[in-house]
Amino acid sequence: MLITQENAENKLFNLVEKLKTQAPTYRCAVFRLSLIPRCPNDAFDIITHLFLKMIDDKAQHAFVCDDGDIFILSRHFTLKVFQKLLSHPTLVDWLVSPKGEPAHLFEVGVDGDIIQILLQPKIDVKEHREEEAAQKQKEIEAILAENKRVRALNPDICMNAVASIDDRRMKHTKPHILIVEDDPFTQKLVRKALGTFYEVSTASTASQAIQSYVRHAPDVLFLDIGLPDVDGLQVLKRIQELDDNAYIVMLSGNAQKENVVKAVNEGARGFVAKPFPKNKLEAYIQKCPFIGDKLQEVS
Repeated sequence: MLITQENAENKLFNLVEKLKTQAPTYRCAVFRLSLIPRCPNDAFDIITHLFLKMIDDKAQHAFVCDDGDIFILSRHFTLKVFQKLLSHPTLVDWLVSPKGEPAHLFEVGVDGDIIQILLQPKIDVKEHREEEAAQKQKEIEAILAENKRVRALNPDICMNAVASIDDRRMKHTKPHILIVEDDPFTQKLVRKALGTFYEVSTASTASQAIQSYVRHAPDVLFLDIGLPDVDGLQVLKRIQELDDNAYIVMLSGNAQKENVVKAVNEGARGFVAKPFPKNKLEAYIQKCPFIGDKLQEVS
């Protein structure tokens, strides 16, 4: 006997729709075990065992619904055999229901619509549960994402170091550039483009970016929008909360106008699109108010 449990309601509904025209003589025995208040845990095993004992049909197909109801399709199941099955001592003791007769035999060609009517509420309930489960999963994912965002934007930092960012930045003898980019290859390209005139630090995530910014007090921060843990625009806001004078230029492989506008509106000093040409990087560095005297000292 073939047994289907996963998504049984939908699969049987669709199969009955085909059998109504292609094999209308199929019979379907229905056991509405969900109506039986004291249904034994091994009810399915009991019923299928009796089926196999009374009918020699290798094509029998049992569908077990989520609510426990059983639908069994067979070409050779007659009303006489069905009645004999129901009168078996093993079933008589418990196959009763205060809500009506729990067992029925249908002919697919004649009663296919009735079988589908019995299945439809089960399908509706299942879909409703799946929708609820999907919605719950979305809520859980949203909570996890928010927790991740909060942790990334609030890493362990020394507040005394935050208070001294301006003083430490002014004491740099060599301009300090912080590159926040999650791609190591891109980090190397930007480092190479900047040459040896600058002290360069790198970070790959939002939390690393904030910690590195507080630790190094950079003159210029080149900040990628597409970070793996938190959107770069949120990192932009957080660093500006820590340092009113932060000089931040956004980096991105996507130079769409909306990204540029968002970055500038959030306080970025500019926007450089990949592949990050040296002249554009240098142009923003030259504009930085903290850089001028330091470049003269190291040139």
